[in-house]
Amino acid sequence: LMGLLSKMLSTEVAELNKSGVRLMAVGRLNELPAKVSGELEKAIEKLKINMKLNDIAEDRYGVFRQDVFDFLRRSPLPRPYDFIILDPPAFAKRSSDLDGAKRAYTDLNRMALSILPSSGLLLTCSCSYQVNAELFQTIIFNAARQAGRFVRIIERHRQASDHPINLCHPEGDYLKSMLLWVE
Repeated sequence: LMGLLSKMLSTEVAELNKSGVRLMAVGRLNELPAKVSGELEKAIEKLKINMKLNDIAEDRYGVFRQDVFDFLRRSPLPRPYDFIILDPPAFAKRSSDLDGAKRAYTDLNRMALSILPSSGLLLTCSCSYQVNAELFQTIIFNAARQAGRFVRIIERHRQASDHPINLCHPEGDYLKSMLLWVE
């Protein structure tokens, strides 16, 4: 369900807390059409049902409808987070978007890195073709430096085999993510 939420969320933050481990999923930042918004409400209802089935009390998780940049700037946050997932939309759909995309990815990751405790985890993603894996890693390095955090890459991810890349369409190679250990 978290995967479904992360694909559908727009200016949304969903978080849960069980057994002392806190997770915040930050999803799509673009505006949702009414049909998708309705699907989001269904997904949130399913989230609530699954939480209840797993004996997770309502006071142990929350669903927030707020721009993620504003949410991450909140002080104080609703609670501390040990694991943050950043899965924004493509900030650079064309090469002319690249400078703005670098700023947006840097700001988003800097804020997330700033609020994570030592030994926290960050899964950060990009689906911008214009931002290749090397540039994405450089952006994350700069965000960590700005946040004053030491970060280690645990894993690098590319799109799965169910998302093959056509050799005649290299633009299809655009999904990338990194799982980071924050010290």
